Amino acid sequence: MTILFSILFFVLGIFLRPLFTKWIKKHFVNVYFAESKRYEVIFKVEFYNQPSIHHLGEEGILVKSEPIKIQVDADDEDDALDIVDNLVKQEVKAELMAIKEIPKV
Repeated sequence: MTILFSILFFVLGIFLRPLFTKWIKKHFVNVYFAESKRYEVIFKVEFYNQPSIHHLGEEGILVKSEPIKIQVDADDEDDALDIVDNLVKQEVKAELMAIKEIPKV
């Protein structure tokens, strides 16, 4: 009799597990974890390459990067833009590689 009940509940568990886990996720997961959406943010970095202040009369060049795509998990679009803004401010770093005088063209 015990073996029969074990097999019966094992088979029921196999068939009812997807329904049970879906019910658990629906009612309990959203309580503990805020539901966020994934946003794809596409942007370009532009900066004005200014000549040296010692070379009067020369004009700088507007430098544009290729479009950059970032995927962000956030609650809404404003939150996603804030995350991207903080990411760009924290991760874009400038490092001086070399400096030398060049002839004026």
